[in-house]
Amino acid sequence: IKGWSLRAVTEFETNELITEYVGEITLEKSTGRAQQCDYDLSYKAEREDGSERPLNICAYKKGNESRYISHACEPNAYFQTTIVSRAGLCVNSGAILAKKTILRGEEITLDYFSGKGIFDEDMGDVTHMFPPSGCACGSPNCRFTKELLEEYKKKYHTI
Repeated sequence: IKGWSLRAVTEFETNELITEYVGEITLEKSTGRAQQCDYDLSYKAEREDGSERPLNICAYKKGNESRYISHACEPNAYFQTTIVSRAGLCVNSGAILAKKTILRGEEITLDYFSGKGIFDEDMGDVTHMFPPSGCACGSPNCRFTKELLEEYKKKYHTI
């Protein structure tokens, strides 16, 4: 998944906050135009009683620079759910932190998927999210190469 990307304008140390993923928070994934869904970030948010609920942040209309972070199978950043205080209220939030030192000018990347392969535990079959040429992350350990996507589609007869 390549297209737009985000590059560091300063150096980030390991575990340093890069940005917050912001947008409209909903309990359901975006519906409607495909473009809107491209900017959805879904995660499980912890409630006060310790239970979890799915939350979605749609950055299509009200997002920031974080919506341009590209996928990589071996990313240099990671997503962490947080609870922050805003105007006296506790709000679920999504922080993007450096997984390792990120140098100025380096592209910032996240692993979009929680699974270790083609099937993601939260999103199901993710083959439709890649062009026929496969993932563009360039990692030697890429989980979504053209060959792996084709093999998966043949094995499970997906289109």
